[in-house]
Formats: sequence, C-alpha cells, structure tokens
Amino acid sequence: MNGIDAILEGLITRTTESQLTWDRSANTDEFVTTVGDVAITIRRVANAGLISSERFLLRIVDDEGSNVESLESAGGMSGLIHVPSERRATVEQGSKLNELFLLARRSALDVQNTIDKLLSDLASP
Repeated sequence: MNGIDAILEGLITRTTESQLTWDRSANTDEFVTTVGDVAITIRRVANAGLISSERFLLRIVDDEGSNVESLESAGGMSGLIHVPSERRATVEQGSKLNELFLLARRSALDVQNTIDKLLSDLASP
C-alpha cells in the first residue's frame, strides 16, 4: 500500500468511526477537514455537457496553504477527461474517493441528525 492509499484508508476509517469530522467549504459539493496542520478537501466535480459521470478530487494542503498532493478520479470519462498521470486515481482509488466523498458529505451536512429529526417530527401527531 502506497502513501496515498494509506491516507485514503485512514480518512475513511476515521470518518466512519466519527473520529474525523468534515465541514462544508465555500464551494458546492466540496468538504474540508484537518488532521494536525494539514487540510484535506474532497470535491465532486461536475462534467457539464458530457455523459453523466461523477469525478472526485482530493487535495492535501500544508499549513502554508500550498497544495502538496492531489488525486483525481476520471469516473467513466477516462478517455474524454484529461487528468495528469501524476494525480490520476486508479479504479480502486476512484472507488475510495467516492466512498470518502459520501462519508464527508454525511458528516458535514449532519445527515443522520437531520433524518432523525425528520422521523421524530413525522411521528408526532
């Protein structure tokens, strides 16, 4: 397992176990968290005008605001969307990016609390 794979696994595990929380960023469909002095963002990238396919972009930013690493999935658009090879996700990494995005979204939007509140309100007469 290389470094980025271990980072993905760690982010997924810690988010699943509620040891890592995510917040909304100023951008639509982008969420941010910090681990120590490092900020991590995960974003869903729209493919406007093209065949529907979700792509995800993970960025790792140091304490000075520099993007030190990024990983991007091509989704189903691998032949149509150019992602530089140094940041192109493998199929397995793309699946992990998708999973991480969904977990980060649930955390940032506090989905479970909203659903619980809605269920409670619907159960009230």
